[in-house]
Amino acid sequence: MTNASPIKRIGIFGHVGTQNMGDEIIIEAVIQNIRSRHPGAEIRAFTFNPDDTRARHAIPAFPIRRRKFSASRPVAGASIEIQSGTATSSVGLPGGGVKAILKRIPFLFAALKMVRNGLQNVRAALEEIAFLVRSSKNLRGVDLLLIAGSGQLTDASGGAWAYPYTFFKWFLLSRLVGTKLAFVSIGTGWIDSSLSKFFLRTALRGADYRSFREESAVQRVEALGVTGENPIVPDLAYSLQMPSGDSATLSASSAKTVGINPIPFFHPVLWHEADPARYTTYTDAHADFALWLIDRGYSVVFFPTQLRADPPVIADVIAAMERRRAGVSAQLLPSPQLHAGDDLLAAMARMDFVVAARFHGVLVSHLLGKPVLGVSYHQKTADLMARMGQQDCTLKIEECSSETLKQTFCFIESHQAAIRAEFARRVPECRAALDSQYERVFGLLEPRTAATKTLNTSAVPAKEPSNARINYGS
Repeated sequence: MTNASPIKRIGIFGHVGTQNMGDEIIIEAVIQNIRSRHPGAEIRAFTFNPDDTRARHAIPAFPIRRRKFSASRPVAGASIEIQSGTATSSVGLPGGGVKAILKRIPFLFAALKMVRNGLQNVRAALEEIAFLVRSSKNLRGVDLLLIAGSGQLTDASGGAWAYPYTFFKWFLLSRLVGTKLAFVSIGTGWIDSSLSKFFLRTALRGADYRSFREESAVQRVEALGVTGENPIVPDLAYSLQMPSGDSATLSASSAKTVGINPIPFFHPVLWHEADPARYTTYTDAHADFALWLIDRGYSVVFFPTQLRADPPVIADVIAAMERRRAGVSAQLLPSPQLHAGDDLLAAMARMDFVVAARFHGVLVSHLLGKPVLGVSYHQKTADLMARMGQQDCTLKIEECSSETLKQTFCFIESHQAAIRAEFARRVPECRAALDSQYERVFGLLEPRTAATKTLNTSAVPAKEPSNARINYGS
């Protein structure tokens, strides 16, 4: 009698649970692909906000950091971040008049402050050790841990002790408990500090598999000293099983609809660098552009994909429109109420054209066959558009004015049929590349032979989607 194959346990790791619908689509796509290939597998998630993940995806979920996610905390830059390298403490210096008196005593105040900081550091270290012990128990028994896409390789928000340290410690935990570790179609952001580079380099080099979603990501990790096979495989969201029905159907109303997805570029609170003047220039440009669309007979709808950071920007753009033309906001379509990735897909399916700054606002447009003007605040968006041959439909965010928006939109308008045809050809190429990657990654679940390399990327498709520019003709 043959024993049944043991149940596979697969973990999905991501900085999700922060109301970023693009990242949630990635997690949903990975869950779908696990279940289609290993129907009996036990899936565990390791995320930023496990309560949200359990509710959203109906799978067990555990924290990747010891500090609990706060829904009220503002977003830092393009990615939501809560720094975990430090901890607040109830230990403090005496207050009021006593504190003022101590400041007058040479060296005493400084000494007490050093003692307080030392106690805080000791407490933080003990809490982190306890968290690592709990995390090793949560990870034990997991056969494969997938670091699931998104632009997670960055220290732009929280510094070295946020994203970089998180990857480093989970790499160490995976080695400790014998879990295979794969970085799958991962993206990068800004990486500045030497400590961040050490953390990320160590984790990437030690992984059983790694791939990157764009050329700029490969360039960054190779600059860190991560050499060898660094294949480029499309974003995991391209592997999402789309809802049944014709998702590319144009809007039913007589007026065509343009969806606009802005980002808090240089917002005083919501961006990693504040510049109110540049932020106002950006929102004013979108306000003028939206008014121009309305004057040309389009219906306009503003929509978020990051539900905490994008709505304030949308409100500021609409306010700028009102300053130019009182009462015009009544002519806008209501912004969709989004709670899940499916809501975003359904809302964008009703659009005819999209103007998006968020990475997954652009990508979902590709999935749905919607001509899209990609506003690139980071090289990853330009790379994404190039993969679809859409270089002529891309604007650097620094060059985003009402005039450049109008000119690029007119170009897209006149070439929309060719753009849709190109999406119909290239999106399946992305899906095929991801299918090959899933086969390779899930192959890590099989017993390893002596001849198998620790990092084996040989099954990644040799032919990746072309970045060739569309030949639009005259």
